[in-house]
Amino acid sequence: MVERITDHPLLHDERLVSLGLAYATSGVDIHAWARDRGGGAPSARKNGRRVSFNDKSLVSVREIEAREEPPEPEIKAIPKGTSKVRHSALSLFVADRIDASLGGSERAAATKRLAKEFALLRRKDKAAADALAARAKALNDALPSDGQLKGRTTASTMVAAQKHQAAIQQLGVTHLFACALLLIFVIAASHALRLDLAGRIVVSASRCAVQLLILCAFVLEPLFGRNDPRLIVAYLSLIVALAAKEASSRLKYGYAGLRLHFAAAFACGAGTVILYAAVFVLALSPPWDAKYVVPVSGMVVGNVLTATALGCGAFLTDVAERADVVELALARGATWREAALPSLRSATTAALTPTLNSMAVMGLVMMPGMMTGQMLGGQPPVVAGCYQVMIMYLVCAASCLTTLVLLGLASTAAFDTARHALRRGALAPRPPAQRRDILVSFLLFLRDAAVRSVALLRASFAGRAYAPIADDVVAKDEPQPRAYAVSVVRGTASTGEVLLKAENVVVALTNLTCSLELRRGGRTALTGETGAGKTQLLKTLAKLVPATGGRLAGFDGPPPAYRARVAFVSQDRPTVAGSPRDHLDQVLAFGAQRHRDPVQVRSSIESYAESWRLPTEKLGAPWASLSGGEAQRANLAIALALAPDVLLLDEPTSACDAATTALVEASLSAFPGALVVVTHSQEQARRLGSVHLHLSAVDGGEA
Repeated sequence: MVERITDHPLLHDERLVSLGLAYATSGVDIHAWARDRGGGAPSARKNGRRVSFNDKSLVSVREIEAREEPPEPEIKAIPKGTSKVRHSALSLFVADRIDASLGGSERAAATKRLAKEFALLRRKDKAAADALAARAKALNDALPSDGQLKGRTTASTMVAAQKHQAAIQQLGVTHLFACALLLIFVIAASHALRLDLAGRIVVSASRCAVQLLILCAFVLEPLFGRNDPRLIVAYLSLIVALAAKEASSRLKYGYAGLRLHFAAAFACGAGTVILYAAVFVLALSPPWDAKYVVPVSGMVVGNVLTATALGCGAFLTDVAERADVVELALARGATWREAALPSLRSATTAALTPTLNSMAVMGLVMMPGMMTGQMLGGQPPVVAGCYQVMIMYLVCAASCLTTLVLLGLASTAAFDTARHALRRGALAPRPPAQRRDILVSFLLFLRDAAVRSVALLRASFAGRAYAPIADDVVAKDEPQPRAYAVSVVRGTASTGEVLLKAENVVVALTNLTCSLELRRGGRTALTGETGAGKTQLLKTLAKLVPATGGRLAGFDGPPPAYRARVAFVSQDRPTVAGSPRDHLDQVLAFGAQRHRDPVQVRSSIESYAESWRLPTEKLGAPWASLSGGEAQRANLAIALALAPDVLLLDEPTSACDAATTALVEASLSAFPGALVVVTHSQEQARRLGSVHLHLSAVDGGEA
């Protein structure tokens, strides 16, 4: 507070010499009228010597102006117990007098300090407190009003202001042109290396200068001058919209509503941190002071843009390209939050890493831009450093909060949160076309909006709807997928209880309609040509894919608890990180599997591994180091050890040799629950299936 106020030109005006007392009590340098002397009064230091003043130096402004030389204050000790209150009162007076130049935060801080000290004094000595209050009122009445103070600029004020500005190196067109000459080297390097960047360098450099000139002269100057909260909110909304568009355009994968999610996350995350900084950190009065809010918001939003683009991009890419890992967790009974948690963790780490790296090396190998700008603008290095630390803390907090909000919104787009399953086709790769410039995109958006507005206006005058339709928008004949039906090759139905019943279930992405009963102790083999929908049928029975018709009866409860009892095992090698034992620990931590006995489950896995000739040390090896058959057996052993009621297996021995296949089939034949096995081997279907179903094309279906 003090260092900013003492740099203000008004404080160098001899007419305002009475303000010096507040700064003498604050411990800062004051004017040459200070008298060298020690004492018990509030003090300051000038040129290394101690000086003191009392409140009688608060003489009238008119009296000061009538003298050629400033008065020398009378030295007098202040009664014990009143110095803190006088100091607080005078600090408040200074902040109140030049509040228009400083934004009001000093007034608020001084008011709180004065109220606290005055309350303490009143409890100790009420008479002294009343006397100080009366004296402060008299001194305040003797000084000019705010309007008079701002309107009376004397020669000494102008000289002081000129000295203050002269201390700052002013930059003009000549200086910028001299700096721009350095870009010739960059253009020459581009030409020598055949980078074909000369045009972009010229355009980018020109846009940098023109855009900043327009921003400062035609946006920030009026914004700072009027300090209208409506204009400030409108400007911040614009930069948030542009930041959301720019960040969302950097992602490899996208979905419908992505840009809206970015804007909402920016408003919630960055907006909350900026509001906190304005109210509690800077203590602005009013909180929308443009001189502080706009620069801080620009710094925060600019850094949050990069963080959210990295975080959301990592999350969507991980979910889209490693959907099998997410689906494996869901098939083992994970909720959508539990399945998404590893991706959310890695995405949040990716978002925060650049900011944390910058904070770690700041002040050692780099000097940040805001700190440099403030020092070039005349601020002391310590003050500039404090502001930079504040900005970095705000950026870190805003990046974290905004990223978490955005990832939460993106999760609802990638997952069907009600069914605890992935949304098929929700995440689509972005076209590899070159990304459009943000300014060009903004101008084209304005153009399109204007065209639509004109079209609607013309339609309203014409009294009819205006909806241009392209001539080539005609429904085209598309080949329909083949229709399949389930036929029974042979079967001896089990007499056990019905565990799961499918009634006219229509499998998504196919024309397959299926009705079947899965009974305890029953074993069903399912065959059919490639593309008939065998795997999709198993995923539908496991509720990993929604059925487009019919109903499933059995195992009431939420999907995670359902999948803990109806387990699906894919034929693909698990691509999860770590080892099979690590994966088992993760599965046992799921809420739907916590009732299992970990010791018994681990013992069962080792028993299955030994019976299938899988060395137990392989269970502790990384998945990537296992062969196809070893990974397939380890995955199947985990599913069997969890003791589900229904086991849905997709080609469980496709990577195993004949001897190992026989061992695995022996364990599957002893499974006490309901078993469904998809296989291309008719021999395996006969060996494993008490019921053999075949998916065949319906007569008349198109190829």
